[in-house]
Amino acid sequence: MMDGFDVMAVAFAGPAIARAWTVDHVTLGWLFGAGLAGMTLGALFLAPLADRFGRRPVAISCLAAMALAMLASGLAANIEQLIVLRLITGLGVGGILATLNSVVAEAARPERRNLAISIFTAGYPLGSMAGGAMAVALIEHFGWQSIFFIGGAGTAIVCLLHWIWLPEANWAGMGTKLPMSTLLKGDALPRTLLISASFFLHMLSVFFVLNWSPRLVEMMGFSAQIGLTTTLIINLGGLVGGLAYGPLADCFGWRRVTMAYFLAFSPALATVGMAPGSTHLLFIIAACVGLFQGGAMTSLYALAPILFADPVRVSGTGLAIGIGRCGGILGPIAAGYLIAAGLPAESLYLMCAALPIGVAILIAALRPTNEAKAGARALA
Repeated sequence: MMDGFDVMAVAFAGPAIARAWTVDHVTLGWLFGAGLAGMTLGALFLAPLADRFGRRPVAISCLAAMALAMLASGLAANIEQLIVLRLITGLGVGGILATLNSVVAEAARPERRNLAISIFTAGYPLGSMAGGAMAVALIEHFGWQSIFFIGGAGTAIVCLLHWIWLPEANWAGMGTKLPMSTLLKGDALPRTLLISASFFLHMLSVFFVLNWSPRLVEMMGFSAQIGLTTTLIINLGGLVGGLAYGPLADCFGWRRVTMAYFLAFSPALATVGMAPGSTHLLFIIAACVGLFQGGAMTSLYALAPILFADPVRVSGTGLAIGIGRCGGILGPIAAGYLIAAGLPAESLYLMCAALPIGVAILIAALRPTNEAKAGARALA
């Protein structure tokens, strides 16, 4: 939830920050990308520490860093300071996301793993909706800084709850140590490359949508309020789509459900720019975008942990998520340059619609090895 809140905090605060400090579209794109860059580094370099030192200390440390950086973001004096603090916040988010995703997959009974992952990933759109719902009133009455203060305080509370209740796991990483290089050798290599590329393409589209939709909807001729509401609807759809993944995967198998989500996500994105002047049609399309995006994201988070051996599960999951966050960085930054170059919002959404098709092709090519097949049978 705090991950989703944090991402939406900067998305909703972005226009207010731009007005307060006279920030152009390109610089705003770098602000959006800074947190995602930190998430990438955190997933790649902090998350693997959980395989070596344990899940609990890494989770608590990442949450503490995230809370402090978010609180400090509200005190930033200029855009440069805020970009650096966004980078630090992202480090904490990247480290804890891969760690807790693996904890959930390890702790859940095999027949309940789909449901457990669905509930876990549902926190992201819940946090995003909370951030969006609070952002309008907070920014209007207390300034854009208030959204970061609220997020930092909330994260500090979550950190305290982890300190009290999160046990140290004995499921993985405490026994035989395998070097991270094993993820890039033998049968593990194609699985690592395919799941990492899938995360990359999907997060490129997701973070483009989440960060820029408020502004792009305004560019399509709607009001700023409609832009914010559209993004909230996308997150609500993501919540429903993510929660639906578990029951659907239990009934039809993870591969079929995953393919269906991605193949449906593409036309939903392509039609966003086809609702000129129709608020109701825009909201319906936004709900479909969120529904399929949320289910697609949950499917990747459910798949990643079962593809890697126990001693490198967090490392492998972190690698895939970290590479995915590279797509998350590229999406908002590239969009900033394309908008500055005069590309209309409709064309941006249309270009982005090709990405889910690419992910569907990658998932179709994924062939689990014997160890992964056991996990896949549990998912199916």
